[in-house]
Amino acid sequence: MRGKLTAVGGLLLTAVCVAALSGCVREQENHSSSGGRDGEVEAALKEVHAFTGEVIRKVESAADPSAGVGEAQRYLDARRTDIKTKVDSLRNISDEQLSEAMRGRKMESLTDDFVSVNSLQIKFMTNAMNDAVFKSKLEKLLNDYRALVDV
Repeated sequence: MRGKLTAVGGLLLTAVCVAALSGCVREQENHSSSGGRDGEVEAALKEVHAFTGEVIRKVESAADPSAGVGEAQRYLDARRTDIKTKVDSLRNISDEQLSEAMRGRKMESLTDDFVSVNSLQIKFMTNAMNDAVFKSKLEKLLNDYRALVDV
């Protein structure tokens, strides 16, 4: 009888260990899947941020804002395919594949870039009110940027 109890106890102990280990493996899979693509998102965000900064810089640093908008539009057009690829990769990565911190960082970074570009409209409001051609060019630039980067 004692041998049967020992065998049953051993099987029970084995079952408990297997259950505990499978829980650990499942927990490890959950941790590795959340945050597993953080590096990829971080790299894409850096490129989009640098692109956004350059668009803004081209407009703000130009002696003639209209010429700066034209230069920014040419820059946007030249980088459109590359930036679209980066933004599409951001769209295709679900929040479940990111750490909680990166989920917030992704949204914050894209929102900051979006707001920064849109602030050009406020900064150059007087120019746009006095020059219909400038207004049209600026609106095209902003609309093209929004369409490209809106996630």
